[in-house]
Amino acid sequence: TLLPIDASPAATKTGAAMLGAAGAPGATPCQRARWLAYHSTWSALTTRSVARGGAPWGNVRSVADGLGSNSTGRLFLYLPTPDPSAADIRADPRCALTLSAASLPPAL
Repeated sequence: TLLPIDASPAATKTGAAMLGAAGAPGATPCQRARWLAYHSTWSALTTRSVARGGAPWGNVRSVADGLGSNSTGRLFLYLPTPDPSAADIRADPRCALTLSAASLPPAL
């Protein structure tokens, strides 16, 4: 299962050039979010668990939005069919995706 999440500059109404300015004073929340999406490789995907009677379930997932100049701003998650999160999303498509700057290398 491939899940696209649109955080593209077109979807947030500002230019891709702002990615580098995310840490600058005055950067908007949208600019920071795109910067984080661009640099992130890991996320936490939270769903309502089918196996646990609807209780919250978090699963670590790798994410990608393209490489370097091929970055799209659209995050993609690959979920194997037998994965618990894939089963949860088939039953209820509502989910939350969390990205953390704490997982990034210190140089960023």
